[in-house]
Amino acid sequence: DNKKLNNKAENIFPILKEKAGQKISVVAMRKNKQRNFSVQLRQATNGAIIGAAFIMKDIPAMSLLSALKNGFLMTFSITKKMLVMLKSLFDKKNIKNVVGPIRILTEATKSASKGLNFLLLLLAIFSLNLAILNLLPIPIFDGGQALLYSIEAIMGRSLSVKVREKIALGCWILLIGLWIIISIKDILHFF
Repeated sequence: DNKKLNNKAENIFPILKEKAGQKISVVAMRKNKQRNFSVQLRQATNGAIIGAAFIMKDIPAMSLLSALKNGFLMTFSITKKMLVMLKSLFDKKNIKNVVGPIRILTEATKSASKGLNFLLLLLAIFSLNLAILNLLPIPIFDGGQALLYSIEAIMGRSLSVKVREKIALGCWILLIGLWIIISIKDILHFF
């Protein structure tokens, strides 16, 4: 269909989903030479599978100011994508793309074997994920504490210790239950 991907992984996924099970023509640039391929896409549960991988290019040397600017822009872009993904979890109630500690450890191990750049990028994304999760209005996280303090300010009095304990216990039970479900999903992924 003459669609350019421009070395961006997110550009290929809609095409894979649309063309699942079909044979497609691919034009790739390798060492400044154009190469033509015919590829048979295998059918998968949520689209198609193609045997391709995107490589991480070395980051060129840049000034401190340029590095800070690029770091800020990349952080902003990743944060925006995470928030969209988080919103889709609640909108569509879909945890297909959510991974737990087992898959995170597996991906970290794979990244470490690909080099320091991949591992550092994964750790940065993981840290950003934790920061965003910590800001959610769930009472056992910092965002939830801010919500509880706001409620207390509106009410004009503190919540009783008993109420705070029940809220925390309920949140912990839900969080541990979600962690167990996601861990089981991670384990089943390998079989």
